[in-house]
Amino acid sequence: TVRIGVFFPFVAGAFYLQGARIGLRWLLAVVAMILAGHLLPWFPDAYSTFEITAACLYLSILFAVLYNFEKVRSEHLEQEKQLENIAHFDVLTGVPNRMLLADRLAQALARTKREQGLMAVCYLDLDGFKSVNDNFGHEAGDQVLVEVTRRIKETIREDDTVARLGGDEFVLLLVGLQAPEECVSSLHRLLLAINQPVQLREKSLRISASIGVSLYPEDEQDADTLLHHADQAMYIAKQSGKNRYHLFDAKNDQRARSHHALLQQIRHGLQHGEFELYYQPKVDLAARRMVGAEALIRWHHAQRGLLQPEEFLRVIENTELEIELGNWVIASACAQLRQWRQDGHDVEVSINISAYHLQSADFI
Repeated sequence: TVRIGVFFPFVAGAFYLQGARIGLRWLLAVVAMILAGHLLPWFPDAYSTFEITAACLYLSILFAVLYNFEKVRSEHLEQEKQLENIAHFDVLTGVPNRMLLADRLAQALARTKREQGLMAVCYLDLDGFKSVNDNFGHEAGDQVLVEVTRRIKETIREDDTVARLGGDEFVLLLVGLQAPEECVSSLHRLLLAINQPVQLREKSLRISASIGVSLYPEDEQDADTLLHHADQAMYIAKQSGKNRYHLFDAKNDQRARSHHALLQQIRHGLQHGEFELYYQPKVDLAARRMVGAEALIRWHHAQRGLLQPEEFLRVIENTELEIELGNWVIASACAQLRQWRQDGHDVEVSINISAYHLQSADFI
């Protein structure tokens, strides 16, 4: 009937605007008023048994439809929330990822400008983390990352931010500082907390971190440049012995730039055949014959000419590039040895392999 249709806007509106719990209350209230026969003052007469039965059936169907709609909507909202978390937070550690870090950094810069205070952008990289994955497996590596994240969060203040960029790289935003000394104190606590033993498969493992820091507004740059400067400072901390921090200094900026440029040149040279092995003979003086040779690497640099090993090997120490160059040396020396033996020269070839390369998981 027409009077039954009056109920629809009230119940449907309650379900849509207030959710299933409030909508159910409206539904029960309407059913109660129907049974009492006093739904609206301009319908003073009581409802017939047929109308009450029809209304109850109508509202039951309406409830089922709207409840299902509310359930679907709730599931959709939950999926949206999960997708938002995946988009903005690191899945493993639960801290902000690179995308959310950009927003947090922009907010931190705006706050620091407004309050005329001081903030620190810290680029943190774990020392020797690759060996953890190689020796204990990636599951153990994930365990270390989660534990390190927990320690960082416990060390910094509530207003500060820790974000994971990926792998073993983190960025910390220390805000509301009054003086650089506050930042230094926080960095000391961080290094100490991270360097505590981590228990892995009944083995105690110590891990350390290298931290690069750029201070704003002392280093008055935009967000991307502050991160870049902190990254450069972190690399200097590693080269200085690891398990330490380094504050970005404009005077050191050119040195860091040169270092990164040299790394790129070495990689380019390796890809384009600029390296060559020279062979220093080993001679048996008693027999007066050559019994072997030692392979010595040289670099035919496009601008600087022929470079000795001491001019470029130190730059790539304890990096993946050191392993790549070492693999090239092994492959080139073996190829030359095969050629010599095919030509009838029964000699041995010695090569130099770094300790870092020897300890790598893929070394054969």
